[in-house]
Amino acid sequence: MKGIKNLLGLDISLTSTGLAWYSGNEINTGRICPNMPHEEIPRYLFILEKIFQIIERIHPEVVILEGYSYGSRGSAVYQYAELVGILKFLLHRKNIKLIVVPPTTIKKFVTGSGRADKQSMSDAAYWNWGAEFFDVEHENDMCDAYCLVKYYLEECSK
Repeated sequence: MKGIKNLLGLDISLTSTGLAWYSGNEINTGRICPNMPHEEIPRYLFILEKIFQIIERIHPEVVILEGYSYGSRGSAVYQYAELVGILKFLLHRKNIKLIVVPPTTIKKFVTGSGRADKQSMSDAAYWNWGAEFFDVEHENDMCDAYCLVKYYLEECSK
């Protein structure tokens, strides 16, 4: 694992951001669920404050972010892009290394197929690593963040 001590994986969402952090040879997961659907700036601030609370606690050497899903549509796409842009800017200002991984790359790494659905990702995380994300509706974001961390540890830190 080439000396990486602390790592943060993020599956950014406006409604349920998945987090996974590697620290002390274990991976922990969590979610950020703001309850303010129509308030853009307060929602961004809420999500970013929670992310940076984790960053201040674990001091990650690297943050792994799931890249944009270019098939997404709707007005929320712009809000999502704004949030991710602000996050990238703040990480850069704090000199935290950022790696962006396309969704198809993560899906292929975990399941063997770049077109895997949420259930397939959850099933594969369990079969590959024993990670349990059985409530796919509410835990898929944590599963994706967990898989980002596993991807970095197994593929990028060799």
